Amino acid sequence: LTYPFNWMSPRDGQPPAELKEFFDEVQSVVHYDQGAGTVFQVLGYTTSGEADDWMYGKHHIFSMTPEVGPEASGFIPKAHEIAGIDTRNFVRTTHIVLKGGFLLQPCYWAQPS
Repeated sequence: LTYPFNWMSPRDGQPPAELKEFFDEVQSVVHYDQGAGTVFQVLGYTTSGEADDWMYGKHHIFSMTPEVGPEASGFIPKAHEIAGIDTRNFVRTTHIVLKGGFLLQPCYWAQPS
């Protein structure tokens, strides 16, 4: 689960404590295998122009990017892995939507098996 300051490497400092605290709490519920942090902290590289950085920097929106597929498949998962990825991430996505404070009544069209 990556969050803003994706351009940052350890030599650049650390993201604000408010981000780490918020996303550590999210990670404690959603349990992404790689953990939560900047792209460098999670995947070992930096990236510029990332949407999470723009949303936080411009609008102070706590944005995140989940890394959901198995690393062994590379960037694009194999077709037979997609159903499992969807199932594993349904509850995670639901938690994050509700954590965001939406005042919508969730309506589930399908339940994960």
